Amino acid sequence: MTGIANRRSFDERLASEWERTKRQKAPFAVMMVDIDAFKRFNDTYGHQCGDDCLRKVALSLEQTAKQYGGTAARYGGEEFAVILPHTSPSEAAAAAEAVRANVERLAIPHDSSPAACVVTVSVGAAVAVPQPNEGAESLLSLADQALYRAKQNGRNRTEVACFVRE
Repeated sequence: MTGIANRRSFDERLASEWERTKRQKAPFAVMMVDIDAFKRFNDTYGHQCGDDCLRKVALSLEQTAKQYGGTAARYGGEEFAVILPHTSPSEAAAAAEAVRANVERLAIPHDSSPAACVVTVSVGAAVAVPQPNEGAESLLSLADQALYRAKQNGRNRTEVACFVRE
């Protein structure tokens, strides 16, 4: 529906990129992106507008991810994920902020949002160098925790968990 990769292809790509980056001992970043107050958006504007919103956000996310050498996917519902191999903490922070700002710039009206009068996203990112005997799920979990912090701290913001020295 959104025109970008789905969860299954994301999981496959995540596993292969993680293993490749592990061999290269390079930093790896993952972002979790959630549309703020999306249920309220659907309740206010209807499911057709909700589907249109998902498509616009997905396209924006995909374009921004590509600018940073990444891959975007719909993770489920109103949640998206981005893979950013070979990405330093500062690059991950810049990519996360670009994702957030570019969605806000779409200026999709959202009068029932507590975050802004337009559709916004909260972004959680995590960066680490993959270690032996460690799966990508651990980094994904850290990105999800960062996303939770972004939502707890007011939405329409980014939070980055970093386990790499620059």
